Amino acid sequence: MQQRIELAKRLLKKADTSIANVALSCGFNSQSHLGKYFRAMTGMTPKAYRQNK
Repeated sequence: MQQRIELAKRLLKKADTSIANVALSCGFNSQSHLGKYFRAMTGMTPKAYRQNK
Protein backbone atom coordinates (compact mmCIF):
# COMPACT_ATOMS: atom_id res chain seq x y z
CA MET A 1 0.00 0.00 0.00
CA GLN A 2 2.85 2.38 0.82
CA GLN A 3 4.23 2.03 -2.71
CA ARG A 4 0.85 2.86 -4.22
CA ILE A 5 0.58 5.99 -2.07
CA GLU A 6 4.12 7.04 -3.03
CA LEU A 7 3.21 6.62 -6.70
CA ALA A 8 0.07 8.69 -6.11
CA LYS A 9 2.19 11.44 -4.54
CA ARG A 10 4.42 11.56 -7.61
CA LEU A 11 1.45 11.65 -9.98
CA LEU A 12 -0.34 14.32 -7.94
CA LYS A 13 2.58 16.67 -8.52
CA LYS A 14 1.62 16.69 -12.21
CA ALA A 15 -1.17 19.24 -12.49
CA ASP A 16 -2.46 17.83 -15.78
CA THR A 17 -3.53 14.49 -14.25
CA SER A 18 -6.93 14.33 -12.57
CA ILE A 19 -7.16 12.80 -9.11
CA ALA A 20 -9.54 10.17 -10.47
CA ASN A 21 -6.95 9.14 -13.08
CA VAL A 22 -4.23 9.11 -10.42
CA ALA A 23 -6.38 6.74 -8.36
CA LEU A 24 -6.91 4.37 -11.28
CA SER A 25 -3.24 4.52 -12.26
CA CYS A 26 -2.24 3.49 -8.75
CA GLY A 27 -4.60 0.52 -8.65
CA PHE A 28 -7.42 2.01 -6.59
CA ASN A 29 -11.02 1.37 -7.58
CA SER A 30 -12.07 5.00 -7.25
CA GLN A 31 -11.02 8.47 -6.22
CA SER A 32 -12.71 8.02 -2.84
CA HIS A 33 -10.83 4.75 -2.26
CA LEU A 34 -7.54 6.54 -2.91
CA GLY A 35 -8.64 9.39 -0.63
CA LYS A 36 -9.37 7.05 2.26
CA TYR A 37 -5.93 5.42 2.23
CA PHE A 38 -4.06 8.57 1.23
CA ARG A 39 -5.51 10.48 4.17
CA ALA A 40 -4.78 7.62 6.58
CA MET A 41 -1.13 7.47 5.53
CA THR A 42 -0.34 11.16 4.96
CA GLY A 43 -2.83 13.03 7.13
CA MET A 44 -4.22 15.00 4.20
CA THR A 45 -6.44 14.47 1.19
CA PRO A 46 -4.99 14.06 -2.31
CA LYS A 47 -6.36 17.49 -3.26
CA ALA A 48 -4.75 19.16 -0.24
CA TYR A 49 -1.47 17.38 -1.02
CA ARG A 50 -1.57 18.65 -4.60
CA GLN A 51 -2.24 22.20 -3.49
CA ASN A 52 0.59 22.16 -0.92
CA LYS A 53 3.24 20.69 -3.22
